[in-house]
Amino acid sequence: AIRGEAVPQDLSHYVTIRCLVSGIRQHDGFAEELRGKTQHPSILRALNARAIMSNRLPEPNPPTQELPYCFWYPDIPSEQTLRSLLKAYPNPIMPYLVARACAAGGYTELYDELDVLPDVAVAEEARDNKASGQEIYDRIMSAPARYRVMDDYNCTVSLHPKPGALLNGDTRVRSALDKRQPISRDLYPPYFDIAEDWRLGAEGPHPGTRPIPDDVVSLLWNPLPLDLPTVDKDLLILMAAYSGNIDRYARLRRPQLINGEAQCIVRGIYHNTFFAKWCSQQPDLERFRKFVHARFIMNDDLTWVDDIDTSLPQKDLPYTIWYPRLASPETYMELAQRVPVLKQAAAHAMIVA
Repeated sequence: AIRGEAVPQDLSHYVTIRCLVSGIRQHDGFAEELRGKTQHPSILRALNARAIMSNRLPEPNPPTQELPYCFWYPDIPSEQTLRSLLKAYPNPIMPYLVARACAAGGYTELYDELDVLPDVAVAEEARDNKASGQEIYDRIMSAPARYRVMDDYNCTVSLHPKPGALLNGDTRVRSALDKRQPISRDLYPPYFDIAEDWRLGAEGPHPGTRPIPDDVVSLLWNPLPLDLPTVDKDLLILMAAYSGNIDRYARLRRPQLINGEAQCIVRGIYHNTFFAKWCSQQPDLERFRKFVHARFIMNDDLTWVDDIDTSLPQKDLPYTIWYPRLASPETYMELAQRVPVLKQAAAHAMIVA
């Protein structure tokens, strides 16, 4: 399916769907026989994306929900095709999708005609297009205010964004889409999936084996610029959580945890009281609350006990409460009295002490 050689008979598995979508995008004419036969939205969007990239408007005109979010990878439609697309679908979302394609293709004249808000996602795409995207990038960066209109995490367009957005590495640019994830037993759903194919490829290096560029490594010890350069910021996220750096982590984190991030958060909580306190106030980090409580115990702080259900099972309460810092013996004794289910943990801590 990825190579565009055959359409799978069984399309019930989610990985098979992604492989088929990848093949459709890469090979013009592949799987066209599925039009009118399948109701799977991602397949229909892939067929329509391939048609647009091959400079054909989808026929018959599909409803908006069958139009793709991304129609600039792996190929970029012509400027005339984009103009025709705007006429065929005169909705408020389409100009931003076309603006993104203009950034990828360097169509500065058409971009100027769109009259769209200066979108940081379009700016990052234009910056990634080193051959012809500089003018569009400069226009956006020189604007009095910038906005986050396109959301690559959810493949949505916000028509009422707030000003003040920065370039923060939250855009899946074309050069990143070229880094394919090979088929293997340990496939990871990507946090970006603008092409709806998980970036699956027939071959390629495993994501964990790719070298880390020098420009990413240098940001580990240098202050972050207001606008991040074009980098994969995953390593920066992990190290910010690992070290408990609140400012960096709050800025860099993605809407969902990346691979290895949970373990780094736990380490940061255990070694940084202020990071632990910040995490305790984040609703989406509630799963880490027991590690926060462990850090508080080691600080001889049991004020949190009044706010929890002391009948909770052990798995929902802290256990390792003696590293990296020992609490006072009095704290462990009081903990055992106030939270009986933690008597064993308190006894273990007293033995270590």
